[in-house]
This record gives sequence, C-alpha cells and structure tokens, in this order.
Amino acid sequence: MLENFKKTLSLLEKNERNYFKKIIFLMFIAMLFETAGIATIVPLINIFVGENNNIPFIENIFFNQITETQLISIFSLLILLVYVCKNLFLTYYYYLESKFAYNVRFNLGSRLFKEYLKKDYSFHLSTNSSKIITKLNIEIALFGGNIMNYSILFTEFLIIFGISTFLLIIRPFETLVVIAIM
Repeated sequence: MLENFKKTLSLLEKNERNYFKKIIFLMFIAMLFETAGIATIVPLINIFVGENNNIPFIENIFFNQITETQLISIFSLLILLVYVCKNLFLTYYYYLESKFAYNVRFNLGSRLFKEYLKKDYSFHLSTNSSKIITKLNIEIALFGGNIMNYSILFTEFLIIFGISTFLLIIRPFETLVVIAIM
C-alpha cells in the first residue's frame, strides 16, 4: 500500500504535492476538532452520572462556586461551541479536499491528453479516438478516487489515533483492555 501511495504522489506536480502537504496539516486540525468534540461530552456525562470527582478541572475553585445546573449549562454551551466550530472547519476542509482532487484530476487529464496529442500521425491513424477518450476518462476517474481514498484513510487513521490517545489519558486501564481484546 505504501508503494502505491508513493506512485500516486509521484504523479502529482510539485505545487500539487505542496497543496497535499497543506491538506495533511488540515487533517491534523480535523483530528483535534474530532477529539475535542468527544472530549467535551465526557464532563457533561460525568455531571449527569454524578462522578464530578473524575474530572480534575471541575474541582477548581471557580467551579466549586457554581451549582450543578450552571455546570450543565456551561458544558452544554461548550459542546455547542465546539461542534459548531468543528463543523465549520470540516466543511471548509472537505471543500479544499474536493477542490484538490478535482484539480488533480483536471491537471492529470490535461497532461495525459497533451501526451496523446504529441504522438505521431501513424499512432492516431491506427488508434480509435473514442478508445483514447474512454481510457483517459476511466484512468483519471480512478486516479481521482485513489487520491480521495488515501485522504479519507489518512484522516480516519488520525481521528482514531486522536480518540485513542484521549481515551488513554482519561481511562488508561479500560482503553488498554479494549485494545487487548481487539
């Protein structure tokens, strides 16, 4: 799989590789937002269950002066804020990712078409133009799908890594047991 990924990257031009590096950076930010989205729910659940002692920052002096109803309101607003920011960022991220995949497909199609046009006259006499166009369309679509699939795979891997790290910090023993079972 790593070899296929390297081959895929080799087909990208330098500016496309640089843009892909920016997308990878945005993937890390997406992972942080996804992890923060889950992390904000945990304190609220602990308040509902009555396990406030498991959340170190709730024991702060500021939070001791606030009633449980106010804590629920604060954490509910925090969850809302995090999810709104997360969804706005993910919308922007997926827009850039789709734009990147489209531009890569377009540029690759242009480059391949130019290469076909540079072929000698006898090649064009012996080859059906509809087959060339069909072949270009299929290959470019497969390549674009390949780029998107690698991007999705890497993003999801980062999200799993972020959530696992968060769970290891919050509940290390239970997380390690679940990982061992898997």
